[in-house]
Amino acid sequence: MQINKKMSRQQAKEKIKKLIDRYENLSSADRKNYNERQTEDHFIRPLFEALGWNFEKDVWPETSVYKKRGDYAFKIGGLTKFFLEAKQLSIITDNEFRTYVATSTTGALFGFL
Repeated sequence: MQINKKMSRQQAKEKIKKLIDRYENLSSADRKNYNERQTEDHFIRPLFEALGWNFEKDVWPETSVYKKRGDYAFKIGGLTKFFLEAKQLSIITDNEFRTYVATSTTGALFGFL
């Protein structure tokens, strides 16, 4: 994984905080209207970029996983470390979103369903 050297740890925390604020400021109607692609573009990709993932080199979209497709494979040194399956916001609860962000910032293994 190539770490984003342009962003300091504090800048990453601020970016993640902005993502949380953005999510919390969405109305329930807005959340219902968010499709999977918008969730990826507005929340998932910015979060993982803040965590240092390079989407041009280390994150492979639409990757085969046991004869199915995962939305993303995250690789280090060419080896897949985990898969991520994105879903639209309307099926994600507030608790799940907070848990996902908290888990991702502590370095634990996780997935996003």
